[in-house]
Amino acid sequence: MVGYINEQVLRDKIEKELINNDKLVGNKDDIFKIISDINKTTRIFTKLPEPMVNLAYNILYIKLVEIGVLTNDFNLFIPTGIHKIKNSIKSTDIIMNIIMRVGEEIQNNSKRREFYNLMGSNYIIMLYVYKIRSDFYNYSINILCEKAGIPKLNDKISQDEAISKLCKLTASKKCSRIVRVLYILMKYGDNLIITDKNGIEQSNASKLQISKNDIKSLQLLTRTYTQDSFSSSVILNNSLYKLFYIKSINSINFKNNPVYNLYNEVFNMCINTDINETETDSHINIIKEYLNQLQSTKNTDKMFIIEGSVLFEFIKKHNTFNTEYYRGYEFHNYLKSIIFEFKNILIDTIENIHIERIEEPIKIPSNELLPERNNEQKPNKQIGIHFWSTKLFKIITVILILIFIIILSIFMIYPTEANGIMNSFLLLKFKIIYF
Repeated sequence: MVGYINEQVLRDKIEKELINNDKLVGNKDDIFKIISDINKTTRIFTKLPEPMVNLAYNILYIKLVEIGVLTNDFNLFIPTGIHKIKNSIKSTDIIMNIIMRVGEEIQNNSKRREFYNLMGSNYIIMLYVYKIRSDFYNYSINILCEKAGIPKLNDKISQDEAISKLCKLTASKKCSRIVRVLYILMKYGDNLIITDKNGIEQSNASKLQISKNDIKSLQLLTRTYTQDSFSSSVILNNSLYKLFYIKSINSINFKNNPVYNLYNEVFNMCINTDINETETDSHINIIKEYLNQLQSTKNTDKMFIIEGSVLFEFIKKHNTFNTEYYRGYEFHNYLKSIIFEFKNILIDTIENIHIERIEEPIKIPSNELLPERNNEQKPNKQIGIHFWSTKLFKIITVILILIFIIILSIFMIYPTEANGIMNSFLLLKFKIIYF
């Protein structure tokens, strides 16, 4: 995949849309719209699997802000801003290629699709994109509410209460309201409203199969964004990925669940302004390692609440939450709903991936994923940790059970002789100890 934008088209579009209309170049939503309009004519990122397309553009939006494209001076923007836009595209291209290279090593087509679906559903990134594009999204959401006859939220609905409602399940019980909201924004965020032939903006909810309950959930999201938006993002992020841990096959409890680690690794690449191609192999290995952790997950039902998490502390401090709800059956279903998007990629769906520890960038063979070698000891890991699940342990256990059965049978068939032998043994042991 190679990201590309025509520099002259970009320059002309900026002049037409901004300079001729006396708009400031510093308005990030205007820059985003220009790039979005260019992309509709000629796609910036090509040859991407469908689940990865929206992820690429969301990463680009983050890069545009993090690299610092925006300025109020057009004369300054022309020599520097356009160059930064191109650098943002290049950085996005590097991140997408890292993910694609991992996917290309998965030879099974269906498993590769599951991997791309998993990576494309990075709601940590979507939460951040909502934060930097909140004016754009909130404008569209308000139109959806107006056309659906949903009244504006009154002042009694606080930020805390909006967050607590979003952490509940949808009517279908398949996922939480916040997961549904982020899914809608990730997939349809730029197309929530359309303009009719009379130039009037209309709701596109019916065509996108967005229900009235979905619109109410989107409306709640607008209330979570305030001056304290950072804390609300942290709380919602925790509600998705950091409220629980999962036991692995070898009974090791991951401090953060593997999906959070996976998504956070990509997010950190997004906000890293200095990412370059020399770091590619290192990031690929980290993603593979988290995939291995995900594969080793014992059972998606074996989830344990982390009462020290940011969300749980928030729950205890705010009376808008019903603490008993978070200990009950419905909350257990909520926990299971969190992994709804990625549970198909768990154990037995991805080949075991070999992680190469490297001191400096090297080429990792792309033809296949290498299986873990049984006699290989990973750095900083003790072999003994895995002994109880090894084939040798199982063989020893079977032998000991057989010996026990044989001894028990002898006692049952020849009780007198067996007792005589035991008495002689005990007498001998007594003599050895005391004489």
